Amino acid sequence: MNQRKRIAITGIGMVTPVGNDAPTTWANLQAGRSGLARITGFDASGFPVHIGAEVKGFAAEAIIHDHKLLKFASRSHRFALAAAEEALVDAGLRPQPSTSERWGLSVGAGMLGVSFDELRAVQQFCAPDGDFNADGLLNDNFPANPVGFCRSQTNSGLSLLTRHFGIRGYATSVHTACASGGQALGTALKVMRRGVSDFMLAGGFDSMLNPIGLSGFCLLGALSTDNQTPERASRPFDVTRKGFVLGEGGGFVVLEKWEAARERGAHIYAELAGDGN
Repeated sequence: MNQRKRIAITGIGMVTPVGNDAPTTWANLQAGRSGLARITGFDASGFPVHIGAEVKGFAAEAIIHDHKLLKFASRSHRFALAAAEEALVDAGLRPQPSTSERWGLSVGAGMLGVSFDELRAVQQFCAPDGDFNADGLLNDNFPANPVGFCRSQTNSGLSLLTRHFGIRGYATSVHTACASGGQALGTALKVMRRGVSDFMLAGGFDSMLNPIGLSGFCLLGALSTDNQTPERASRPFDVTRKGFVLGEGGGFVVLEKWEAARERGAHIYAELAGDGN
């Protein structure tokens, strides 16, 4: 009987509300430090929820030095680029011209990439009185931004990652809401077991901490309103739970064949043995 191919995790990268890299994130998790606080990225005082799990003090320019690339990157894309870079450095392995077609990429990503300012401009020019009129888009003063359109596409994060890291093999972007990152890892596992790729960069990224994301979940009544004690707001299994808390971030792992990782003396964090879907 043929045995399933063993897949090793040899690199980890994170940008989270409790740390801008994997070691800091892990240390703060072990110490029980909360990443929840009052939202600072925009004025949330008009919402019933004023708290979130924001990434703090993050500067993608310190990690990704391609400024032209960053111009096309949204906030969540920058999390992804930084976390993926950390994972590759941690693994001591990255795509090369000779191996680029054997590298794959599987990412879980959010669907909405349009910024609040861009939506506000459309409202001001096309629906100032409530009724939408597309002629406003043709106004000479409309602040059309083709780069903004590029950032808003659902596969734009995937494109930025493949271009920056030189991945020319299998690539897919998973959009299944909260399950996206987990399903992206499962997809990467299946791709490697089918022999399509020898190495995979896999993970997820998102940021819904903006007026659009916050208002949507407030209308659903799904968010915790513990504004005075944000560090205690996320307690899903407690009898006093009041809802969840919106967060943001990115996380990636490098996957390679178990035997190859052993042969090159890589540090193996774990085996990715299966997934449930």
